[in-house]
Amino acid sequence: MMLLVLLLAACLLAGCGSSTSSDAPGVGLVHPPDWFLTHDDQAREDLIGCQVCHGGDFRGMARAVSCFSCHWGGPPFYIHPPAVVKRLQWRHPINHGSWVKLDIAACQGCHGERGGVGSDPRFARPIRQMELGCESTAGCHGNGNDPYPPVENGHNPYTAHPSRQPANPDKQDRLHWYGEKLPYLDDQGLAQLQFISHYNAGNLDGACALCHGATLQGGVGPACTACHVTSPLAEPTGCVSCHGAPPVQPADSYLQEVGRQAPLDPVFFQEVQAGFHLGHELISCRERDSEPACRRCHINAPLDSNDPRSNLNRHHLRTGQPLPPDSEAPAPGGIYGCLTCHPLQFNPETFAWETKVVRDCAVCHLFPFPSTLPCPE
Repeated sequence: MMLLVLLLAACLLAGCGSSTSSDAPGVGLVHPPDWFLTHDDQAREDLIGCQVCHGGDFRGMARAVSCFSCHWGGPPFYIHPPAVVKRLQWRHPINHGSWVKLDIAACQGCHGERGGVGSDPRFARPIRQMELGCESTAGCHGNGNDPYPPVENGHNPYTAHPSRQPANPDKQDRLHWYGEKLPYLDDQGLAQLQFISHYNAGNLDGACALCHGATLQGGVGPACTACHVTSPLAEPTGCVSCHGAPPVQPADSYLQEVGRQAPLDPVFFQEVQAGFHLGHELISCRERDSEPACRRCHINAPLDSNDPRSNLNRHHLRTGQPLPPDSEAPAPGGIYGCLTCHPLQFNPETFAWETKVVRDCAVCHLFPFPSTLPCPE
């Protein structure tokens, strides 16, 4: 049976390769050049026939490519994954952008040039009404006519994701990828706040490496360690690549611990200090909904410890400094003092004034906690 299948495939190759029809495949090819745009009807009629060349698991054999080099899932195969917000079109940034961030290399099969790590492929492959694919006049990434722009502006031209333009410092894009809430227009023209950041970017060594280099140390895109203290490849989880493993610490002290110089990208540090950093909002509701949840990262060190990561030292070292804007701690004149964390209270049993030790993070730090509790199921 297998011999018969191989002979049939050989006949198909020979027959198609010798045709003079303009729609016929090239020599040694089974399908015509535009097959990736037109094969959906054939696949619906006879998906089993595809397995002759593309393998029983559709992951390719010999010169036949894997079906998953273009399709996100299957069988049954679909062109695009499910919409994040069903009432919005697929091209809306909330829908396609969310999936692209998980693995832009998965889009490359249909929309991009061929190329691997460090190749900086353009996603300008003509497809249907888009004459230059994602960079076409009908698209968002090649012009200023973004059909679904943020309230102020759209993507920078020819970029896979929002990025900073040094020559255009007022452009809002310079902040998106660091992490912020950005109002995008929905299908009714209403501004909807969306979290924009790359904290959940996926396939770092395959997708991000297309532009940022094999080890993410820079290609046409900057080195990831221009902002991250340690490589996201080595520390891909949450906040670790900037703040270290729990107990967390400020990025500048983590820099000293790993022996790096600060600042790395001064603009990045300035923007973080200015508040353009989602911070705790990147952590799921259930991971920050209680005092015990906070203490998984913010751990008390021994009282005699000089470790700046300890909750004790982090607060004592703030004495005399301005109160951070996200703190609700009582501080006369907006300056930290001893009574900020140790208010006086009268003890009726001893008839003496005593200092109280506040140990509940939520008393002062309202911002990290979800605005709606309990967390949704």
